[in-house]
Amino acid sequence: MDSMTDSLISRWDARLQAGSLRALLSGASCQSPFGLTNDSLCDFRGVRIEESLHKISISSVDFSDALMVAGQFAAEVSDCWFKACRLEGNLGNQFVNCDFTQANLSNSILRGRFVNCVFSLANMTNVRGTGLFFERCVFEKTNLRKASFYDSRFVECRIVECKFGSGSLAGSRFEKCMIEGADFSKTVMQRVTGID
Repeated sequence: MDSMTDSLISRWDARLQAGSLRALLSGASCQSPFGLTNDSLCDFRGVRIEESLHKISISSVDFSDALMVAGQFAAEVSDCWFKACRLEGNLGNQFVNCDFTQANLSNSILRGRFVNCVFSLANMTNVRGTGLFFERCVFEKTNLRKASFYDSRFVECRIVECKFGSGSLAGSRFEKCMIEGADFSKTVMQRVTGID
């Protein structure tokens, strides 16, 4: 971790964090004690997420450098940043216009739809999901080793210099995707369509 990440994490104490997350869960507008970021996103950078965030809508929140090692992030999420965060658990329902650049999603279970999301330089080793839908997503230099996406759809996605291997894409469809320099060696490719 660098000093910026350390300072983002250390600014949250248990009392402040619990109150802020309850406000976020209640559907209130931005209730971060740190206000808005320079990019006009509600500032939850570095927060430790220790509860399940589900059955809510979350929009315009910066969760960069956040940490979630248990629980679920199963919500309607739009226009949020998860840059360099560590999310281990269940991620799903719907993510639209979200940025997971350099995020560590290893060992997570994905569900639902991801539209206009960026996964560049993300660690997605051992990520699992069935029936996922990725539309206009960017995977650039993403580590997808041991990832298993069964019966999933990738529509108009950009997949560049990604490392697959020892995982599975069985039954998945790639439609109008741009795929360059991706390594699919040792990946189960049965019933996969749209990859030359």
